[in-house]
Amino acid sequence: MNRKRFLKVGAFLSLTVATLLLPGVLMKPKTMNRFHLDAGRAGVFSRIKLEPRNSIDVVVLGDSESYSSFSPMQLWKDYGYTSYVAGVPGAKIGENLDVLRTVLKRQQPKVVMLETNNLFRYQPPASVEQGTTKKIYQMLPLLKYHSAWKSPLLMARGVLFQGFNINGGVKPYKGGRYMYPSKEKEKIEATNRKCFEEIARLCQKKKIQLMLYSAPSPRNYNYKKHNALEELAREHHLPYVDLNVKASRLEIDWRSDTRDRGDHLNLSGARKATEFLGYYLNRRMPLTCRWNDKISKRWNMMLKDYNRRERRVQFSIWRKVDDWEEEVDNELF
Repeated sequence: MNRKRFLKVGAFLSLTVATLLLPGVLMKPKTMNRFHLDAGRAGVFSRIKLEPRNSIDVVVLGDSESYSSFSPMQLWKDYGYTSYVAGVPGAKIGENLDVLRTVLKRQQPKVVMLETNNLFRYQPPASVEQGTTKKIYQMLPLLKYHSAWKSPLLMARGVLFQGFNINGGVKPYKGGRYMYPSKEKEKIEATNRKCFEEIARLCQKKKIQLMLYSAPSPRNYNYKKHNALEELAREHHLPYVDLNVKASRLEIDWRSDTRDRGDHLNLSGARKATEFLGYYLNRRMPLTCRWNDKISKRWNMMLKDYNRRERRVQFSIWRKVDDWEEEVDNELF
């Protein structure tokens, strides 16, 4: 190989390595945390590290159903409990275990709430964080944190409040009843059970009360899943709250309380779900109001911002509902 060709090959290889390594280093949680550019699947790992040590009493785990259904600022406003939604978009149950381990490095929560949708999502037998793949991720973190480049775009589209995503979109669910009583049970895969049991053991070891809850979602839940989750909770002596069987008590209106035709709740629906879950936590869990703690100043400042944004979004919700009702009236009459 002549000198000129050798230099070209060397330059190409150097550029390739730099392209893979440099963005990965910049997108590590530590760096993303420093510059507040944390979003996407890996964002929760860096965001949770921003919370003051031992300041969170309730941690919510799950996928997008978790951060669409539970509002920590509303819980603070109603009861003075501190909480954080550490949900991961499209999470597998194994990812929730990783998140919990990260949380416990800085926090000592009294309650962990696991939103149950990801118990029915396929979890590979071996975690991607093990063996050869783990070594590759350590060498090329860009592969692990590749979604972080979306951060500035996601932050421009909305603001997270303690992990909760305020979303005022309204796209009605036009289907009918979906929780038909049944004795059948959906299967929970063995690998999912194993990850869940690790979460349960970790909570027990740390003296944390683990509870399960299912967010209202016609697209994701049915009675077969309810039966499977009820059995799982009973086997592990855990409380389980299925908001799908309580949707009428919550007064969930599928014309106005979902942003994507019954898959996720919007702000209006999340307020109703959080109201019920907050009452449950208040009556059943060992939590203490922290309105008079030194952390209250920070939380009250966040609450002012939250209330301002909530009012703005709420107006948008009702405007869209009025438009939808006008469309239906035109179809009927």
